[in-house]
Amino acid sequence: MYLLRYARGSSVWLILAALCLISSISRADVIVSATVTQIGSEFSYDYSVENTGTVSILGFFVTVDASVDQVLAPNGWDFGTLVIGPQTIVQWLSSDMQFDIGPGQTLPDFIIMSTAPPGIAEYSALDDDFNFFNGQTVGPQRSQVTPEPSSMLLFGTGAIAALTGWRQRRRSR
Repeated sequence: MYLLRYARGSSVWLILAALCLISSISRADVIVSATVTQIGSEFSYDYSVENTGTVSILGFFVTVDASVDQVLAPNGWDFGTLVIGPQTIVQWLSSDMQFDIGPGQTLPDFIIMSTAPPGIAEYSALDDDFNFFNGQTVGPQRSQVTPEPSSMLLFGTGAIAALTGWRQRRRSR
């Protein structure tokens, strides 16, 4: 009791809290690798999920900035897509504990098919303790339209002409 009263005013509590946070032993760490293959006008994005932690992985999610044509899942995994504006969230969930990605295991064949070329995609993995682990990988991305210099010149000339006409009308009043 005396030790607790003494420690209350010191930094011992902070040290104990930090040790508790550092010593968490159940955790899933994830490494996601992607292989992109072009098949005609479509791109195939094949993800492998490696679990380097101590807890099984039961969910894998990829958020892409493009439309998705087809999704395939490894054996024992279910998938779905959710479209929110220009983004598509592809989600894979293990259908049973026997199909989870166990510690030290790698599971390939999380596949997305899209006509969009490669870009940056966000991913999340969900472990058995319901912790999310996030990162970036390769995924479909809408191509950004960049105006040509001649288009910008034409736009600028039109804007100057409109501004000049507006000022002349204003002066004539």
